[in-house]
Amino acid sequence: MVTKLTSQDLKAVSAIHQAELPGILSEFGTEFLEKFYRESLHIPELFTFIEKEDEQVIGLITGTTSLDGLYFKVVKRDILGFFSLIMKHLITHPASIFKIIRILTYPGFSNKDSELLTIAVSRRYQKRGIGRKLFASAVKEFKKRKIIHFKIGVYERLKANGFYRKIGCRKLHTFNFLGEQMNYYVYRQP
Repeated sequence: MVTKLTSQDLKAVSAIHQAELPGILSEFGTEFLEKFYRESLHIPELFTFIEKEDEQVIGLITGTTSLDGLYFKVVKRDILGFFSLIMKHLITHPASIFKIIRILTYPGFSNKDSELLTIAVSRRYQKRGIGRKLFASAVKEFKKRKIIHFKIGVYERLKANGFYRKIGCRKLHTFNFLGEQMNYYVYRQP
């Protein structure tokens, strides 16, 4: 059953995110992700839905009506807490500082576009239609918020590209981000 994320599900969502979504946020660890999702609950333009089976979180999807300043708004809610977690990571992974600096060049951060930020399903529950179900929930939420189209950024190497094409997303363009090819898709409301 798809429901909105609550504080009771933060650990499970963070664990799924870290296990299924490679990237800089996952590199910071589950404690960072848990804080990120906790603070995101207070950002009106951001939403996360989860899928549960037998009271266990098995998938998640996150979207925003505007990327403009979004990550700053989340971090601003507990600057010292985020700073502490990032510094802890940088002590053991100093090269990550370059990724953090480069991440600020992500094309979506410079506009007010709506974007689907994450979608992840626990590995053992994949290929059962859960991603489609979560995506449909996000589409419905965007529609409720009067958003007629939204973008999705995905690394070229990920199987998710096929998923997005199958569910009706159209590829806009490809760009290089953090040394990897990334595709930008758009989904338009029917």
